[in-house]
Amino acid sequence: QPEEPPMSSSYTIPEYFVMLGVTGIAVFVVHRLVSGRTPSRIESNSITPETSTPTQKYKVNWKDLLENTKKVWTKELVRLPVSIDLPRLARSITIKDHRYPEERIDEERNKVAIILEQLSKSLEGEEKASLVHDNFMNFIKGKELGGMGETPKAVQAFLEQIVKEESPVVQVLKACNQSIIAPFVMELRLNLCKDVPFKDGGGWRISVQILEDQVCILHNKRQKQLRTDGQPEVFEFEWELKMTFPLNMREMTNISFKVTSIDYTVDAEQEVKDKLNQTLEPYFQHVNQN
Repeated sequence: QPEEPPMSSSYTIPEYFVMLGVTGIAVFVVHRLVSGRTPSRIESNSITPETSTPTQKYKVNWKDLLENTKKVWTKELVRLPVSIDLPRLARSITIKDHRYPEERIDEERNKVAIILEQLSKSLEGEEKASLVHDNFMNFIKGKELGGMGETPKAVQAFLEQIVKEESPVVQVLKACNQSIIAPFVMELRLNLCKDVPFKDGGGWRISVQILEDQVCILHNKRQKQLRTDGQPEVFEFEWELKMTFPLNMREMTNISFKVTSIDYTVDAEQEVKDKLNQTLEPYFQHVNQN
């Protein structure tokens, strides 16, 4: 059995799993499954550590989840999959600025270019937006975005040389990729898969909301039942991860996570419903309560 490396501030959850390998992941699961109850909504400014006992239920370690998410966001751009994820997620990203009416997106234009221009205009001004507009295609060189070849390298070079890593735009993009949601996705999988396994249900949406005094970034994603017996799936659920920043994007001031809905088909047995509702309880307690 390979030696298990220690969890430290230098590892994010995805990197840690790569180092552990398959056997190590199993060891990791055993170590991380502790018991207990916690609120369904988490706020980074109001975390109260809890003490688990052998008789308690599964315990969500909100404090670790928050810290791991912040560690991902503060990593250098080159250590995050921003340039790979941005082309493939571009059409799932919406940007809303309270100062400007929503513009009709020109389907003929490059969606990544539009996103970068909108963010630059909202967070850094018209001059920066013009700089992005005038230089983007020089880096892309006419290649279609979405491939894994030179396009991610071109996007990476553009972000580093034109947009600049320290800019608020890049800081937003560092919160709009696969790595930033990984701590919460893995938490759900480690908690759920042993009893009610699920898979990607599509519909990953990312919303960047630029308000009067802050930036809110929301990830909404659907998951659906994973069946290995050939029978149709009988449930889906959706979760939301919300991160809040000041307009200068220099710190992550707040994080919240919750399951927003559970949907069952008419064929879903009560046993399945009870098991999923109980499993999601730590994330779902206050949802749909007015």
